[in-house]
Amino acid sequence: MPNFKHLELSNLNEFYHLYLYAFNRQDSEYRRKFFTARYKMAHCYGLVDNEKLLSGMYALPFTARLHERDYKAAGIGDVMTYPEAGGRGYATKMLQKALHELHEDDYALAYLAPFSSQFYRRLGFEDVFQKHAAKVFSRDIHQLNLDRFTGKVERGTIPENVAVLQKLYQPKNGMIYRTAEWWNYLALKIGWKTAIYYNAAGAPEGYILYELEQKMHIQEWVCASSDAYFGLASFITGHSSVVEEIDFDFVDDNFSALFAEPAVVQQDIQPYMMARIVNVEQFLQNYDYLSNFDQVRVKVVDRVLPANGGVYLLSRKNGQNTVEHSNDGDLDLAISVNELTALMLGAHDLEWAKFHRSLDIQNREAAMDWGRSLRREKPEIRDYF
Repeated sequence: MPNFKHLELSNLNEFYHLYLYAFNRQDSEYRRKFFTARYKMAHCYGLVDNEKLLSGMYALPFTARLHERDYKAAGIGDVMTYPEAGGRGYATKMLQKALHELHEDDYALAYLAPFSSQFYRRLGFEDVFQKHAAKVFSRDIHQLNLDRFTGKVERGTIPENVAVLQKLYQPKNGMIYRTAEWWNYLALKIGWKTAIYYNAAGAPEGYILYELEQKMHIQEWVCASSDAYFGLASFITGHSSVVEEIDFDFVDDNFSALFAEPAVVQQDIQPYMMARIVNVEQFLQNYDYLSNFDQVRVKVVDRVLPANGGVYLLSRKNGQNTVEHSNDGDLDLAISVNELTALMLGAHDLEWAKFHRSLDIQNREAAMDWGRSLRREKPEIRDYF
């Protein structure tokens, strides 16, 4: 039986070659650079048999901003096994062991991009994040009213503008707090171009991150003013003679309303990433509820991390959370860690979960009182590990 191992820097080359083979990637100087940077930032794990690496994965530490509070989180990636060792549950065993260690190290959350939602749902993850994307043909983007700004746009790269980008970037619910190290990693991994809007006084007020190849791909559009928004829109429009199509990732629900003919915008909503609460008690203690609520007795089921399971007596009074383990008294609600994650991150509300997930609610009044106190901002993440 292979042994679980914490991989060291000396294992980098072996881990890299497993990655190339498992995902059918080609070696290149560019790929080695970002891969090495990520490996050094991450906790890397493997299953080893006779000193040969059979399976591997990483957990990349970061801070997640959730409802204006910060949580210790990890992005899980490169869950991989050589094909000759496949079908034996090695990836599952490795993930279970890694999640136990993250729990012991007080990580509150874990994110991942699934190859199969069903597979990761068995490990306590739930589909939480969506990508709202849009596509516009260059011939139609001129419909935007762009005569609303007095500043200018300057093109550049991420490394040249880390300080400005870091200042303007405001993580929304569920997003990663990007340190300078994280920005530099993004530059290595993806190499997006930047366009920054400066107002008439020379102060930065917005930016886009984009790629320009056969089409223009806007990965991120962040603005602190309407001037910045329309100034950057004008910059994008200026490419209408260069490309025929412009794609936008992570647009909001009002994007098409900016056009005289909203139908020219083709919008798409796609599942993006899954999440799971890693340390339930810690997460419940720190959660920023909308309102106070009386005691509710909630049973949490976590088959991968039994330490998370059990009955929690929850209440919030005068803005203070109380979390106690208690098996006494009647149960109000039973819920899996998957569904608890989706509810508390804001993917949907308790009424939706009751209808679609058939939750075991035994005391509707107490359960719904708790449910109404949960934050309702939809979670979002733009980074890919």
